[in-house]
Amino acid sequence: MLTGREVAMEQTKRTKLGLGWIIPGAIMLANPVVAFYDILPDCIGYLLVCVSLFRLADLNSSIADALKRFRTMIWLSLGGFLMQYYIYNVLAKEPGLNPQEIPTMVLLCSLVMAVPQIYFALPAWRDLFGGFWQLAERHGGQAVFHYGKRNNNLCERMRRASGIFVVFSALLPVLPEFSVLTTIEYEFEKLPFDWYQFIWLFRVSSVMVLTVLFLVWIVRLIRFVFLFVRDSVMMESIKERYERDILPQGDMLSLRRLRFGIVFLIIGALLTLNACIEEKILIPNVLCALFACIGVLIFGADLQNRKPFFLTCGTLGFLSISELVLNNYYTAYYSYEASGWDTSAYRLFLGLRAMQVAQAFLAAGMFWLLLNLFTEFIKERVFEKYEGADAEAISARATERVQKAFERKILVCKILFFVSAAAIAAESIFQVDYPWLWWISVPMVIASTISFATFLYALLDHLVWQSNAKNAHKND
Repeated sequence: MLTGREVAMEQTKRTKLGLGWIIPGAIMLANPVVAFYDILPDCIGYLLVCVSLFRLADLNSSIADALKRFRTMIWLSLGGFLMQYYIYNVLAKEPGLNPQEIPTMVLLCSLVMAVPQIYFALPAWRDLFGGFWQLAERHGGQAVFHYGKRNNNLCERMRRASGIFVVFSALLPVLPEFSVLTTIEYEFEKLPFDWYQFIWLFRVSSVMVLTVLFLVWIVRLIRFVFLFVRDSVMMESIKERYERDILPQGDMLSLRRLRFGIVFLIIGALLTLNACIEEKILIPNVLCALFACIGVLIFGADLQNRKPFFLTCGTLGFLSISELVLNNYYTAYYSYEASGWDTSAYRLFLGLRAMQVAQAFLAAGMFWLLLNLFTEFIKERVFEKYEGADAEAISARATERVQKAFERKILVCKILFFVSAAAIAAESIFQVDYPWLWWISVPMVIASTISFATFLYALLDHLVWQSNAKNAHKND
């Protein structure tokens, strides 16, 4: 039984809208990109923006539309991050590379990322501040409508400022890279001058302009957020409406978290793949741990006793980062061939193989713990309910049957995860003598991922059916 103080604390905890996360997310999005190299990945920034908008999206359709576009940008920017990793960590270190290949790839990737940024991010920010406008209008907000001596409408000003900033932040990093085209034309003597020799002057100029735009935009955004959340009358009205209309719909909130979290968990399972090109690690296991961790965090309180899982994720991430550092040192000074006669190279080679084996089984253990969390979730949340004669006994037998079916699927997933871990470990140990072992490890990782995804979507389908059945009973 909760005391009055505990009830008040729980109420306060529930009514936090989390809008403050939009500021660190915007800062990660607005950092200048130089030569397609982004120090702070935009995918994390878009994720933080999505986290800040989850609850407000339930109250306004424009914010919900913006949230959908920001979700799309998470995956697009993740693809850009992987392209950046491939260009600077794999392609740039290949021997005999043409001097124009890297600049041309940078131009191509920058252009490819600029188009969806304008197509998705521009309307997303406009919809977002349009949604803030509608919320403030409905709930009696005054601070964002009447700001300063001129009684400016900050929602409209932020819509214009965000549109200008998104367009310039998408185009300015691309424009300097077009100078590589003059190099190609200059080599064929079609142009008298090579502008690419001034590429860093162009890039620095672009960064300076973007920095000024960023400072103006981020100051306005922070001012807007502070004014919005400090309008106590409006915020109390929004929280009251959220508690009245949204919080009672527990099934809807759980299903929404499940739909979004499933995607991260499936990507995490797929990233257990041990992918290397030219002795360079293409997919480090820290990405697997990161995506799995984000997926579980999205589920929130629906999954209990998560500390062992997070501890395993942290251990896997630490080992993966250590392996990246050690592998970069190994490939800089040694090669696989040198391991046959150089003692130092052989020791490093054995250390790397041992770390890869440990990571393979640690990742399998991480998903084992995750599936145990889902086992407890199923026992508490999955059931069958019938009406009529002897309904209680029939419902109990049907519930037991459904739960056992899910337990069998979980057991299959656990077995496949450890079989794929054994295949990855075998490939890590014997890849020099038997390079064809990836033909076994890759299909096993795909099979375990498909089995895991099948289980998760079967669970989602059952919970949707269960929620619809409950609503039907209420209507009857």
